[in-house]
Amino acid sequence: MNHPQILIDGKQAKVGVFFNENSIVTWAKDGQAMKIQDVCCNKRYVLPAIPKEKKSLTVLQILTRIGHLSTHAPGGDVSSFEKLESTIAPQYYLLDSIDIPTDITVDETHYFRGYYRYGDARIMKRLAYKDGCIIIDKTLFHVDDKRLDPRDISLSIDYVVKTPANAVFIKDDIELIMVPEKLE
Repeated sequence: MNHPQILIDGKQAKVGVFFNENSIVTWAKDGQAMKIQDVCCNKRYVLPAIPKEKKSLTVLQILTRIGHLSTHAPGGDVSSFEKLESTIAPQYYLLDSIDIPTDITVDETHYFRGYYRYGDARIMKRLAYKDGCIIIDKTLFHVDDKRLDPRDISLSIDYVVKTPANAVFIKDDIELIMVPEKLE
């Protein structure tokens, strides 16, 4: 949680509290967010308060509102690249990190790269990979030993095969919305 005044079913939210999709989340202010984990499948989600929306919603309403439950892999005979493209949501709220599962091989010469515009600059970054997941986090904004201020961006991802010139396009226009780690 980035702010302590979040209620779940009328009680103050705390780390380790269990609740379900019908539980009511009540936000005290805009910009609040919390990261939750589904104990059945260990999948993690960020639940953000969105300005100009109701201050009390069920967990299911929040998840469907931000599109987490609307992305499905296509059926039939599809490539790993098509499967990955269909699993990447069009929008993410970035609190600390986003893990995107993939079965595509990653090693020193095969890796995922993200790129985005920051002012007049086009920034390209090798994306971290761990335990079968592409990791998107705020290190996207660490460039040439400088830390840029994290801001909302439109991210594109490709897969480099041996050389950066030989890259396979995965997806573009992935909206990353920055969520503050702490609210005052």
